Amino acid sequence: MPLPNLPTDNLYKFLALAGLTLGLFSFVFPNIQEHDVSRVLWETKIDIDVAGEQLRKPIKDDEMRILDLQHNLRIQQAQAKNKTMLLGELTNELAEVRFVSKIGIVLGLVLSCCGFSLWYVKLQRHQDDFWRNRKREP
Repeated sequence: MPLPNLPTDNLYKFLALAGLTLGLFSFVFPNIQEHDVSRVLWETKIDIDVAGEQLRKPIKDDEMRILDLQHNLRIQQAQAKNKTMLLGELTNELAEVRFVSKIGIVLGLVLSCCGFSLWYVKLQRHQDDFWRNRKREP
């Protein structure tokens, strides 16, 4: 008993569409990551600027106010340090994402080209010939 032919048409279309999806995702995802890194960078810059402005303000001889400002400054310095460390980690992660993204774009293009080419060469061309010959018949 012979095995029925598998519907390879769907396989080639799947390859082509999976390649397009992979390529598109690989192109868009690093931009989203880059946006997150730039947001953290701006937040860190704002925190550092706020801390610098507080240092520039004239300080009165009020001892409680001085202690409060020192406490707030230490908190802001710690937050800026943590955000700077996070920024470094995100920058490293972004470099990895860009590398994987380049691989994904290339792989997506290869899959798409192979899928569309195989679909056209193995199926669509023969279907076009069949319908062209059928029109010629009276």
